Amino acid sequence: MSFKTQLLLLILSFFACLQISTAQNTVMLGEDDQYIITPDNFRVVRDCHNTLTIRELAAQPEAEEQWNAEPDCPGYWLEFTVSNLSQNGAVWYLEVSDPHIDSVALYIRDSLIGQSGYYQIFSTRNYAHKNHLFHLPLEAGKTETFYLKLNPHYEINLTFLIRSDQYVLSYALQEYGILGMYYGIILIMALYNLFIYWTIREKAYLYYVLYALSCGLRSFSEDGLGFQFLWPSYPAFNYVIELSSPPLLLISFVLYSNSFLGIRQRLPGMYRLILYLCALYFFLFLGNYTGILPDKIKSIFILLPFAVIYISAVRIYIKGYTPARFYVIGYSFIIISLTIYIFRIYGMLPSGPLIAYCFNIGFILEVVILSFALGDKIRVEKDAKEISQQKVVHQLQENQRLKDSLNQELEIKIRERTSELQESNEELKKAQTKLSEAYRQLEEQAQAISQLNERLNADNKELKINVKELSKARVMFKTVNFDEFSSIYPDDEACLRYLADLKWKSGYLCRKCKNDTYSEGRSAYSRRCTKCGYEESATAFTIFHRNRLPLTKAFYMVFLVSTYKKGISSEELSRKLELRQKTCWTFKQKIAQAINDSSGKKFNPENWGSIFLQK
Repeated sequence: MSFKTQLLLLILSFFACLQISTAQNTVMLGEDDQYIITPDNFRVVRDCHNTLTIRELAAQPEAEEQWNAEPDCPGYWLEFTVSNLSQNGAVWYLEVSDPHIDSVALYIRDSLIGQSGYYQIFSTRNYAHKNHLFHLPLEAGKTETFYLKLNPHYEINLTFLIRSDQYVLSYALQEYGILGMYYGIILIMALYNLFIYWTIREKAYLYYVLYALSCGLRSFSEDGLGFQFLWPSYPAFNYVIELSSPPLLLISFVLYSNSFLGIRQRLPGMYRLILYLCALYFFLFLGNYTGILPDKIKSIFILLPFAVIYISAVRIYIKGYTPARFYVIGYSFIIISLTIYIFRIYGMLPSGPLIAYCFNIGFILEVVILSFALGDKIRVEKDAKEISQQKVVHQLQENQRLKDSLNQELEIKIRERTSELQESNEELKKAQTKLSEAYRQLEEQAQAISQLNERLNADNKELKINVKELSKARVMFKTVNFDEFSSIYPDDEACLRYLADLKWKSGYLCRKCKNDTYSEGRSAYSRRCTKCGYEESATAFTIFHRNRLPLTKAFYMVFLVSTYKKGISSEELSRKLELRQKTCWTFKQKIAQAINDSSGKKFNPENWGSIFLQK
């Protein structure tokens, strides 16, 4: 390097020092490859209506408020100054490491350098990078003031990085390579466990696949690779994934943990608590979605179900379920990484590579360890199954030995019992022969007695019929009082029975449909047609139909009117039957009409029924 060049650099350094003394917030670029812009290096001006211009921004007084994105003010300007004192000819780039900012635009003076954003199509970016990357047009020895326009949709931990071109290239290659391996491991483990599920049909593997894919989806949303490679033309899908991935992650993990550990069976109280906490989280999730609750509350409450599941896993392991050991170890990593991740989002931890990718690191460790846990579970269950099978085999062998021993004892007892039974059978045969002979004699005697009884029953029946017919004939051919007449027809049932036998002596025939089959009706001696359901009483179509007189007295009145040769007056009938004279006169007219309809024949046993029936 010549003396003139050295002198020029010395002068530039002197003026740069003067600039530093007058502007303490200026970012000095030297020989390092990376510089972090802190809040001390920029001032913040709110632009809630997105109306400020660069000139108006420069005229604004120094901002007093610190960086704090609020929902009611979506626009901010950040002003910072950069001085390039490097001598290595590096090209400098500004990188905004949070990919979730809705829109980012970088200006120098009144000129737009470039723009990017989470809610803009990916192809509008100047550089195909998952973060917001801008080239800084800054020559060596120059100092420039830049203006960064931000539109975040939630509170963010704003971190600016100024990096050299070589550092950006090497860091991007390493970062994309590591993330590629990360997603490759997730995909391989998901496919591997899915294959195991299709082989053994164990639900724990299917839930694990869902959990792995949910974590991968959450990572895609977090690091911006999903927007870059999967849905670059649909920026609105970023917010869909951002909203849906935490609930999916929680649901899949609860299902997987319960299937792996059996929390519902082993710790039912803890399982109910997990469900309550999940319901509380979803309630807060809806509250956050509607703007009622802030993000921090939702993020804190999503940790509670994970914490209770972790405590349940520890308790289950203490109770003796050995496959839970790897689960507890792997879960410890994801709990730590998830906690660090949430603290990083809200600025509670400093930014750095390990902090930025803590969730990815924790999840990869968990994937590997939980794979051991699933394998260990299968091994433990296999060992338990083998032990159980050995016990079953031993029990079967013992049962077979006892069976053989019992069979031998039974064979001896059977032989002894068979000999006894043979002797008893011989005695029984002899007794049976004697009994058969006695039974034969008894049958002959019983048959003779039965024949004698049949003859006696026939004689008795004939005798009863003769006696009844004689009594009936005696009554019918002389004048008798009501008490004597009641010996033949003592009650209404006898009268109804006589009428039924008289009406249907030639067989039943329905008056409606001519059907010849019937069943018993609701009233005594009535008959119901089995086809049309028509029911006919015993008094229907007789002179007694709708008659309010007692049937026994009505029968006796027919007897008196029919047997008196000179006739009988209604007053005499009223006296004998103790009925009203008008009632007797009315029914007597009905009887006289029935006698006339019977060809005027006087009463005798042959035409008794023809008087009752009406055509």
